[in-house]
Amino acid sequence: MKSSKSVFCIAVLLALFSVEANAQSYFGFGAGDSSWDITDNGLFELEDSTAFNFFGGGKDDRTGYEFKFSFAEYDWEGGTDASHSATNLVFSGLYFVPMSERLEFFGKLGLNLWSTDVEFLGVDFEGDDGIGIAYGFGLDFTVTESVFLRAEYEVFPGLEDGVDDGDVDQVMFNIAFSY
Repeated sequence: MKSSKSVFCIAVLLALFSVEANAQSYFGFGAGDSSWDITDNGLFELEDSTAFNFFGGGKDDRTGYEFKFSFAEYDWEGGTDASHSATNLVFSGLYFVPMSERLEFFGKLGLNLWSTDVEFLGVDFEGDDGIGIAYGFGLDFTVTESVFLRAEYEVFPGLEDGVDDGDVDQVMFNIAFSY
């Protein structure tokens, strides 16, 4: 785990230095739908959940970087008294493609520091953490010089909870402020 954290820190530093000094900085927040597609355990599936995220980053004309914190809690289908939660701290590189004066498409690829918890009958009994990848794409729509709206799809593959594993998919709607 120590070498994984070192790789993560080196990647962060390289990305910070790759964006020009005159990069536009931004921060934002949002919410959306999150689905944790766990491997078939023969019991129940997890219901989709509302996810929340907070993010910040910087960009120049075509490239950028972003830090994101994302959280969602999932209940088992069928009304059992159990829940799963997933927390993701993601550092991504972004590539932007202008589509018009106000609209940009972007793709992102990054490292995901994740943590999961399982609660059953009010007691925490499982959970795990690790480092994986994150990837996604979306659209930024410029409202004013300092406000933009973002719609994005992002995947966090391979999250484990100590019993099950699977991919988390999120469709998020965000508002962001640049400065």
